[in-house]
Amino acid sequence: MNKKRLIQHHLCFLKQNRGTHQSFKNIETIVSKRTEFNISIILDQNFSLEHPSDFLYIPDEGEIVPESTYALVNNITYMTASSEVVSEWDENSSILVRKVENLDDLETFSEVQVRGFNETEETYLDWYPWLRTMNIQGFGFENQHYFIAYIDEVPVGVCLIVEDKEIYGLYAIATNPNYRKQGVATTVMKKSLEACQTPKDSVLALQVLSSSGAERLYRNLGFTKEFSFDMYRKEH
Repeated sequence: MNKKRLIQHHLCFLKQNRGTHQSFKNIETIVSKRTEFNISIILDQNFSLEHPSDFLYIPDEGEIVPESTYALVNNITYMTASSEVVSEWDENSSILVRKVENLDDLETFSEVQVRGFNETEETYLDWYPWLRTMNIQGFGFENQHYFIAYIDEVPVGVCLIVEDKEIYGLYAIATNPNYRKQGVATTVMKKSLEACQTPKDSVLALQVLSSSGAERLYRNLGFTKEFSFDMYRKEH
């Protein structure tokens, strides 16, 4: 898959859901109210960082070294799969997946999403107001489709599909911590993509922290690595 095309798709998600997008010479920048999403994606070594971001994404196969005020904190992998692999995924038949249709549904989506990524009450309360606001903003885009997984009418998982031409991006994949290891993530992804009637010649795309449990899951589902970026954080 074309690297530039995958980055463009990621930027589509970020500008619709996390901040505003600005382009500079060999740099794509997202400006967000959350420092975690103040990101500059470096595309080539011939760049000028005129507007410093809290995070830099730098190709890990090159020789670009940021200034000393940035520290390496992680690595992010871009992965793709053919939409044809979806039919091979196992699913939990006890899980019902519904598309978000209104703001009440979106409230539930936001609660499950934030719980899935933040297991302490402190971090939940920190992230919930902002992510809720961003989800309401994103709900207005016709190319975004929100889904919630239920077990016995209890909301247990969520998934966001972002459609952009031939690419279907998987985002906000989260499971309630009390329902992990029950096939929630795989089931909500599979049924969400089926509900979107994903064409057979389309590409599935996502980004994940390298060497994480999530990356191992996606490899088992047929996703392969396209490229990766080192993540640098500005030290204040």
